Amino acid sequence: MKLGKNYWSLLTSSSMSNLADGIAGVAMPLIAITLTREPVLIAGITVMIRLPWLFLALPVGAWIDRMDRRKVMLVANTFRGLLILFFSLLFLLNLANIWIFYVIAILWGVGELFYDTAAQSLMPQIVAKANLDKANSRLYTAEVAMNNFIGPPLGGFLVGLGVITGFATPGAIWLIAAGLLLLIKGNFKVKKTGPKATIYADVKEGIRYLFSNRVLTSLAFMTGISNLASTASGSIFVLFAVGPESVMGLTEVQFGALIITGGIGTLIGTVVAPWLTKTLGRQLTLAIGVCTTSLMAAIPFFSKEFWVLGGVFGLAGLMIMAWNVIVVTLRQRIVPAEMLGRINSSYRLIAWGTMPLGAILGGVIAQIFGLLPTFLITGIIALTPLLFLPFITNKAIDDAEAAAETD
Repeated sequence: MKLGKNYWSLLTSSSMSNLADGIAGVAMPLIAITLTREPVLIAGITVMIRLPWLFLALPVGAWIDRMDRRKVMLVANTFRGLLILFFSLLFLLNLANIWIFYVIAILWGVGELFYDTAAQSLMPQIVAKANLDKANSRLYTAEVAMNNFIGPPLGGFLVGLGVITGFATPGAIWLIAAGLLLLIKGNFKVKKTGPKATIYADVKEGIRYLFSNRVLTSLAFMTGISNLASTASGSIFVLFAVGPESVMGLTEVQFGALIITGGIGTLIGTVVAPWLTKTLGRQLTLAIGVCTTSLMAAIPFFSKEFWVLGGVFGLAGLMIMAWNVIVVTLRQRIVPAEMLGRINSSYRLIAWGTMPLGAILGGVIAQIFGLLPTFLITGIIALTPLLFLPFITNKAIDDAEAAAETD
């Protein structure tokens, strides 16, 4: 079955948006270390970016269920683009410092929260449920190619040319991505029946629905713990990797090349994820994903070799993609369309709300004990999601999908 013009417009816009994400994801820590090399302050950038997921995820999900989801994405990307261009101007005028960077980072995180929640909630309105696997797989392939494969080395290269270039470029690309959303035709505000509820009531309904489903709740907590550990490790990794005083001594371009290895693995994951899931089953695939995330967080403790770290990042990227295909498609299949924004935001409150806490944890541990112990401790923490595996058996997942089809 054809996916339709709206899907391809969404794919194109998402690809551009993720290219900007990939450039900014590398540019932000590289720019941060030009302002300070204090572990706590560097980790603070990640804290600010992810803080909105902790405090605003629930009401944002409820708002998005009341809005046209395409328009939310358009406004969010326009906001992010203009915000980053403004910060580039501050650098040009020599007015930038780490504290202003914090303000920019938290506002950027708000834009990301609105965009990502709306984007995942929009897909089932554009593509039939039977085609979600194929649609998500192609979308993830494009996103990974841009976010993890093309964006990072380009980000390192652009920062090498200059801080302003490194920041202004993704800002311009986000504006282009916003413009491409205008090609998607239709109204994507979900129609509701019955009396109009308050935001509080909508939020409460979303939370109740999520916690009534043991599979979704278990996956949310597993993802949350994994994200806490990987963010704790990743938020200070730039100090381990970049600069003559670092352990690895990489340049900005080499750092971008190292990050690419995770993108290569993720790109491979978009191809092999369906086969892997079918061969191993969803439960075992998720278990392997937990173990590779743990290894990714801990590997700097054991080695500083570029190719060792790159190999582990690639393997982790592959399994993270398999994880995402399983979890996101499952949510889109079993959650009613009129509640998807709230469920996505409630889920991500648990799954992503831990990221700022992880960044704080990583920065504090590194400040007190040093970088290497931080990587080992976070690697151990990343294994604890295995405790949830008894609740997400293959049968439990199949039963959840069957129940949704019946409803």
